[in-house]
Amino acid sequence: MADHSEYSSLPQDDEQAPLVDEKPEPEAVEITGVPSNGPAYRIIRLATLIIVVCTVIDSLLFLQLGLRYWKASTPVDPDSLELRNPYIGFDDLYRNKSRTSPHGPIFNLGRALMQVSSAEPNKVFPQWPDSWMSPDGLVPMGDRHLLISTIAQFRVRDYGMGNCSFTLEIPAKGDVDAPQATISGTGESVQLDIWLLSTERRLKFHELSWKTKPARQKHLGTWTASPGTSQYLPGYACTSGSYQTVEVTCSTPGCLLDMNVKDRKRFGLFLKQYQTI
Repeated sequence: MADHSEYSSLPQDDEQAPLVDEKPEPEAVEITGVPSNGPAYRIIRLATLIIVVCTVIDSLLFLQLGLRYWKASTPVDPDSLELRNPYIGFDDLYRNKSRTSPHGPIFNLGRALMQVSSAEPNKVFPQWPDSWMSPDGLVPMGDRHLLISTIAQFRVRDYGMGNCSFTLEIPAKGDVDAPQATISGTGESVQLDIWLLSTERRLKFHELSWKTKPARQKHLGTWTASPGTSQYLPGYACTSGSYQTVEVTCSTPGCLLDMNVKDRKRFGLFLKQYQTI
């Protein structure tokens, strides 16, 4: 017997019967930051601070290394270095002066004598104009040429000999064992002024001229130079190892003193050091 049940058509609209099972959309989850007062926030803040500090320290160290390298590669002028005292502990040893013994004066002939001229302020005169031939080449002769105007530099020697006095020794005429001096002035004598120059460093004689010489610091005295006389200046305190630089000039225009001392004889201009301990 035939089935006469009611017929119904298949749905044609997707909205009525979806072919694919629809999954429900996930619910939105609200993302919240780390609490500013929580332990995780404190750890992050501390780690950031450590990184910043380490970066700053590394940058400073890098700059310091670069500065040291730059200073090491820059040439240093030896004359600008500090003059160290080689007599370490001597001040304590001789503080009460009970261990001292008397000593005579030291005759300090100086490092060199150099001429300058106000008439040629830019001219640098040769320090050693004369030389002699040796198997190893030309050797300058260590003459001490006193020709007005002259700049002389001395370095104070030894310890406890800190009373310095400049001396001018002019031999008598006809002394065959002594250098002869040429003097042009009234009565065969000249008036000379001695100035202490303001410098504590070794002079660069290859650059020294009237224009570049150190400034005058103090007038030490005046000499009347004539044949067969010895001139002295009052002593003054001088530190061991220090440089003492003087300028010898004419007191009046037109004077002349020319004397060349060889073989390190005690003539001309030199420094006498007297005991102070």
